[in-house]
Amino acid sequence: AGARGTMVTNKRDGSVTWEPDYGDPIFLEKLDNFHRAFAERYDGRDWVEYIEIGSYGEWGEGHTGFGTGIEYPFEVIKQHIDIWLKNYRKTRLVISDDFVADRSADWETRKRIYDYMREKGLSLRDDSICVEWYVLNFGLSTLKNPEWWADFWPSVPTVLELEHYHKTVKTDSFKGGAPLATAVEIMHATYIGFHGDARQFQKDNPWLTPKLANRCGYYYFPESIELPRSAAPGQKVEVSMEWINRGVAQAYHHYPLMVRRSDN
Repeated sequence: AGARGTMVTNKRDGSVTWEPDYGDPIFLEKLDNFHRAFAERYDGRDWVEYIEIGSYGEWGEGHTGFGTGIEYPFEVIKQHIDIWLKNYRKTRLVISDDFVADRSADWETRKRIYDYMREKGLSLRDDSICVEWYVLNFGLSTLKNPEWWADFWPSVPTVLELEHYHKTVKTDSFKGGAPLATAVEIMHATYIGFHGDARQFQKDNPWLTPKLANRCGYYYFPESIELPRSAAPGQKVEVSMEWINRGVAQAYHHYPLMVRRSDN
């Protein structure tokens, strides 16, 4: 339709693709049209946990380092975010931390994007757990900005994604799952994404899957309950309960608690 763009050679694998001008009006118009139609079909469906804002950067992860390397200004990033916010009003939206983390030391623009993500209640995602370069440069958790997650997880669920499992084994980046387990704790992750053959992962790490499944998100258990020994018919009584959460996050919805009294 005439949207501007550039043919680029991927610096990692040599593939040639078309990278749009992410601020081009025609591109943004067509993007908006697509998401309007997509949202009509999928927004608010109870089986859709979240939708990721993925219209900017390679693989939609917010970076352009394998292509043109152009860092678009805040106004363009805001236009992309706003298209998703406008069309998806019922389903939670998630955005990659690389929308901010992969930019150069333009601290003013980084802060503006970061603050806008928080202002709009977006959930944060990290796609780099156990990526070799992150293992070599960012400590055990492999999180580039571990301090960011404290700004998000108390109010919105966070998402992490493991590097392709076969690559982590090949490069010895998996390290028995220690980086993944550590990242879950620091991020207070609700969702854990996985790349690869789950059967091989289970075979190699039979203890890790249930461990992480029982730590991510919330995992509430009743610890104690106090109630009167007896009550007259129709009498109001006070019940006191104490719960413990053995997960790293929390429930982000209000759930009604129902108690049923039985004489049995």
